[in-house]
Amino acid sequence: MLVYVIGAICVTALALAMAALFIVRASLPQLDGERVERSLGAVVRMERDALGVVSLSGTSRDDLAYATGFVHAQDRFFDILSALKDGDSYRA
Repeated sequence: MLVYVIGAICVTALALAMAALFIVRASLPQLDGERVERSLGAVVRMERDALGVVSLSGTSRDDLAYATGFVHAQDRFFDILSALKDGDSYRA
C-alpha cells in the first residue's frame, strides 16, 4: 500500500514539474522564426541582438507601432510572471 502512495506522490510531483516548465517556457518571448499577423499591412522585420535588444524595420509607421506594442507585450508578460513567481505583486 505504501508503494502505491509513494508512486502517486512521485507521479503528481512529476506532473506539477512538467506543468511549471510548460508555463515558464510559454511566457518567454519568441526569439526566432516567423510570425504572421493579419493586422499588418506590410512586412515588419524584428531582430534581437545577443542581449535581447530589439531592432524593428518596416515601411509603414502604423505597422512599426503595432510591432513595437507586440514586442513590448511579449517582454512585459515575462516580467509579470517573474514578479508573481517571486511573490512581488507590487512590481507586477
